[in-house]
Amino acid sequence: MFCAMRTQSRKKGFLSRKFSRREALSTVGKIAITAVATGVVAGLGGYYAGTAAAKTVTKTETETTTVTKSVTVGASPTTITVTAPATTVTKTVTITAPPTTKKLTGELRSWGMVQSAKRVQEAMEWARSEFEKMYPGAKIVPKTFEYPVYRESLLTAVRAGNPPDVSTIDQIWQAEFSANGYVIPLDEYVESTPEISEDLFFKGAWESCIYDGRLYGIPFDVDVWEELYYNKDAFEEAGLDPEKPPETWDELLEYGKALTEEGKRWGLALISGKGEFTTCVLDSFIFTNGGDIVDLTSKPPKCVLNSPENIETFEFLKEVADTICPPGITNLDEFGAVRLFTSGKCAMILVGGWEQDTFKAQAPTMNWGVGYIPVPKKGMKPVGCFGGWNLVIYKDAKNKDLAWEWIKFLVRPDVNYKVASLTPAVKESGKKYLEEYRKGAEIYYNTLMWAKPRPLIPEYPKISDIQIEAWHKIVLGQASVREALNEATEKINKILSS
Repeated sequence: MFCAMRTQSRKKGFLSRKFSRREALSTVGKIAITAVATGVVAGLGGYYAGTAAAKTVTKTETETTTVTKSVTVGASPTTITVTAPATTVTKTVTITAPPTTKKLTGELRSWGMVQSAKRVQEAMEWARSEFEKMYPGAKIVPKTFEYPVYRESLLTAVRAGNPPDVSTIDQIWQAEFSANGYVIPLDEYVESTPEISEDLFFKGAWESCIYDGRLYGIPFDVDVWEELYYNKDAFEEAGLDPEKPPETWDELLEYGKALTEEGKRWGLALISGKGEFTTCVLDSFIFTNGGDIVDLTSKPPKCVLNSPENIETFEFLKEVADTICPPGITNLDEFGAVRLFTSGKCAMILVGGWEQDTFKAQAPTMNWGVGYIPVPKKGMKPVGCFGGWNLVIYKDAKNKDLAWEWIKFLVRPDVNYKVASLTPAVKESGKKYLEEYRKGAEIYYNTLMWAKPRPLIPEYPKISDIQIEAWHKIVLGQASVREALNEATEKINKILSS
């Protein structure tokens, strides 16, 4: 059934006068043909393989009366009824409007990322099998990469003209991939897919997919850096309450010193190696203290890394690195830090909740707890660094229609719940997932909701590298906090203004 209703205002016009029988019949014929031509394909679309859902455009005009037109399309003749002031006309016509056929067969390469001990590849194999039952002519070829090599693997494939058809990309790469034309806008696909809309997903996740006013991705999973994880047995050994993790910066230092035993254990595994994991840890402290990286309201954007708030933050982190962390942290990546924690060599770690899967795999009997990111002073709100992954279709994808069906399937709530590498981006699935699989689900959820994103601009990867370089100079004593942040700010502003 195709139904259209036009509501008019007080202004008189064509539809405010009475119709003659001849005029009504003529008008009805035109209305019916136009309505069916634009609407019938959409009515036959949906999840059915081989069918494309056409866009339906609805216009609202201002007149005085109300005209209702209804068209029933099926195997039998179509009945059209028009109600106009003082005149009703019924006419029977036969209309044929075959659906548009999509290519929903062939091979589709789909790449993704794994960041913990979660069995992502196994989950994607399950998804592949289920999808191929729905589309017997399709063959999905999933491939999973570890985070440190994933970005370069994607860029190498793009430059060679042989990217996957679909992949997840980090939120912070979305602007770069979109601006450079590596991936295609998805607005038209979304317009013809009513089951996918903004309110299905976490707010920050959907916004991360938008570049220059267009939608270039669909949220797949989300997460946040970070929570504080701690070894409860180590707390008891040090005379600390195992149910009360440190809440403030001062307490983090105090607890860390109490937990540090020369040659046996360090207080905190602070991720500081070269990689985005380090930027996320730094940013969570920056955001919690009211700082920022780039002022995006400025035209052009302006780096604010050397603000007073950030100087205070980095001076605190320098003290943390010097007093309660193991030596050589500028080489300590996420995976190495987790191993220090699960082996008992560090009593605390600041990391995202996805690593709970790794804790369980590497140290199944370990007695660990979870707390919020420590804040500068009591009463302040911990602000995490928001992150996550979006699904995209590449410009050089050989089968874009099949790629879209695969994306639709992966974000279906029941599927997204099973296959997301981090927390499902679909709100319904994400909340259920946290309650079932994450210790400290309330802490985790609140940190996610309070989180702030990194600068979502094409230049971001370069900004992140400069930020880490500045931190390394501070840790290694090659520059004071102020000197390192001033130098980094100058470098970033040159990039932003070029």
